[in-house]
Amino acid sequence: RSFNDDDWPLFRFETEQNMRQEFFENIQHKPLRYHDSAKAGDLQALATNDVRIINAMIAHGAFFFYPFFQVTMTLILIITTLDLRLALVCIPFVFFYIFFILRYRRKIAPFAAKRLRKHSNLAVVLQDSITGASVVRSFAAEGFERKKFKKAVNAFRDNSIGEYLVQAKYFPLLALYISIGITAIFSILFVFQNTLTIGELVATNLLLITLIDPTNLIWWATNDMMSGFAACSRVFTSLSVGDSEDQKIENQSWPKEFKGKIEFRDVTFS
Repeated sequence: RSFNDDDWPLFRFETEQNMRQEFFENIQHKPLRYHDSAKAGDLQALATNDVRIINAMIAHGAFFFYPFFQVTMTLILIITTLDLRLALVCIPFVFFYIFFILRYRRKIAPFAAKRLRKHSNLAVVLQDSITGASVVRSFAAEGFERKKFKKAVNAFRDNSIGEYLVQAKYFPLLALYISIGITAIFSILFVFQNTLTIGELVATNLLLITLIDPTNLIWWATNDMMSGFAACSRVFTSLSVGDSEDQKIENQSWPKEFKGKIEFRDVTFS
């Protein structure tokens, strides 16, 4: 059977499952002192949220590079095959376009990394809240437990708000719309001067319009790439701490019947 679109989600899920299984096996090979200092909530966040983000980045693959490739090819076509004057009109907007993309990438990166850390902190607080020690402690310090949980939630919320504010200021799309409008105005002037044909006017504006979808994809790809890089860094750091105790995992066959005895000493049932 051929590999079709219906197989792709299954392939992604299997890949994520294999990554998570490998992560757990590596964690199990860590020495006891590693597990003494590691937090269960942090490991759960790494095995679920971070691994899922890494898998999404790997699964999308070439989709990250497609919008950048289409933008480059469109600009080359405008410069080499169409009117040189229109290419000169577009050049300033090209620089602004690239500058805003790099600026957006630089600003979104720290928020993506903080989002994973805040999510991990929230998982740690939740895990601590449901443990037996925390349940016993909550009877005497319920207000403190509530404040600690609220602080973790507010930190995650504040980081998400900051990330949304950066995403709202995605200026490459605005620069592209301005470029389309300015180029259309100059094209109409050149047509009235009989120095540009209607076909060249339509071709230039259609080429610029085709950049709208890739520009939106760059916004999406940049968010996923920065989150994926941050998740890779967190997982790699977690696996790099401490030496692994190399052990070969073998399946052991246990006997169906056990023989033994239970002995009670100094125990009364009255």
